[in-house]
Amino acid sequence: MENTALNQEVNLALYELGLEQVSPIQTEGINAAFSGAEIFIKTYQPNFRTRAFRDVWGGNWYNVPTIRPLVQNVIELSEGWSMSIWPLVSITPVQKCNLDEMVEILHKLHDQEISPGNRASTDWIESHKNEIPDRHFDHLHEMVEKYHQMTSGMLLHPVHGDSHAKNFGVHNGRVVLLDWELTGLEVSEWDWASLTQDDFSATRARELSLQNRPVLDWIVATRAFMTGSVHLLYGEPEIARQKSQGYHKILPTKAAQELDRILFDG
Repeated sequence: MENTALNQEVNLALYELGLEQVSPIQTEGINAAFSGAEIFIKTYQPNFRTRAFRDVWGGNWYNVPTIRPLVQNVIELSEGWSMSIWPLVSITPVQKCNLDEMVEILHKLHDQEISPGNRASTDWIESHKNEIPDRHFDHLHEMVEKYHQMTSGMLLHPVHGDSHAKNFGVHNGRVVLLDWELTGLEVSEWDWASLTQDDFSATRARELSLQNRPVLDWIVATRAFMTGSVHLLYGEPEIARQKSQGYHKILPTKAAQELDRILFDG
């Protein structure tokens, strides 16, 4: 859907709900976003429809510090698009001094007795199906299958699915966890792996996964391979090679070289 048409549809839906009109603040990337004086709108492309429902579900039902959606359901738009409505609040980035609170929130999430019931890893790989070349997707699928084999018999928990520092924030003096699009059931290492993306939390994440370090390392390697593939598709080979260092740091040399061969030599 073109940006102008999307803008019109969003505002028509808001008018029908008796809410204020909004203006676009982001039109590039996976989600377009809009904001007004008091509300923030997220829109979701047709292939991310399930992510919209996860986002609103997680914001509604998890008993952890977060920002609750303003409207308790997903709003359907035309051409398969959808949107969610949130309060527009002041959020500042987390810092190293907030790390204990971040970890505490994730522990509390992992102890929740509710979950949307899906496997976060399955949703994660499916959501990238159209973002990377087929030959890379097939290998990425094999890597996720190996992860499932490695974690067979391990206890699954509700996880955020994308819990790096940018999906935390500080609101009214406390840390909150945001953006629930990839929530589901996984081992807790699925969330600790996200924390390795940020320098100030990487060491702590590895400490939290000490007993299951091979699982954590495999998740990190899988994500590094996927991220590198996305940058190759966007014509950014140098960034792809930088991202590949994510698996070079943790996998045996031969395994890392094999991923390079698949990623860069086809």
